[in-house]
Amino acid sequence: MAKKATRRKTAAKKTAKTRARRSTAKAAKRRNAARGSTREAVVWHKPYAALKLPDRTTNTFILRSAASLSASDQQRLLDWLGGTGRRTQIISTAESPLFTLVEGGLFDATLYYRLNVMLLRVGVTASLQINQSAS
Repeated sequence: MAKKATRRKTAAKKTAKTRARRSTAKAAKRRNAARGSTREAVVWHKPYAALKLPDRTTNTFILRSAASLSASDQQRLLDWLGGTGRRTQIISTAESPLFTLVEGGLFDATLYYRLNVMLLRVGVTASLQINQSAS
């Protein structure tokens, strides 16, 4: 009887180790898949600088202060999105809502809707507001 109990315990330990290895392998696959979605070749655009569009090898283009783009730069960016840049992930930021500029005719509506796939609003925290008003 003691041998059977020992065998069962040993088999249970092996099964537990196998499950642990499998879950570790699955976690590694998930991490690698996530790495594949965070594209590595990144190009930054500095606000108020002339727009320099990246080449085909760029996976992510970060456009800081999209509201600062001139009308010609907006058109160039829109053309680039339709051609070379169509597979590039674009992250754009703005200090104020771009839609008010669209309504005023200062920002291209087509470009706005191409950039506004997912809107993430980040507000100023109360402590930051207090610190800024004290300055």
